Amino acid sequence: MVGCISIKEDFEVGCISQCTIIQGTCTTTNNDPLEDLYIEIVHVEKHELNASFRRIKRAVIDENGFYKMEFYLEDNEISGYGGYLQPQAFVSDLQEVDTYLSPDSTETGQWKKYLQINTRDTIIDGSFYLP
Repeated sequence: MVGCISIKEDFEVGCISQCTIIQGTCTTTNNDPLEDLYIEIVHVEKHELNASFRRIKRAVIDENGFYKMEFYLEDNEISGYGGYLQPQAFVSDLQEVDTYLSPDSTETGQWKKYLQINTRDTIIDGSFYLP
């Protein structure tokens, strides 16, 4: 049996209407901003012999710890109909991150949670603390 994996990057695709916004801050437990790290939202759809990944948007955390991603969800990405959304925070140079975020990968520094969005045109606060 042979399977296929499809990866599509839409980082540069803008959103004109019915946009979903995920924004928030990423700081240490001492409220120090974690600048220059990045957060990404990916749509994952898996089947028995294939999988597809749409890397929707990436944001870099600024000097104040703030990030914002604005994007358009395709029909199959709403409500988990055709898979799930997976925010990913890449934090490879931090220690003991698993105390605050759940690891879901054997890749060092890649921490994930799952997200379901039921409608377009919504704003989600995605703030979190890291040690």
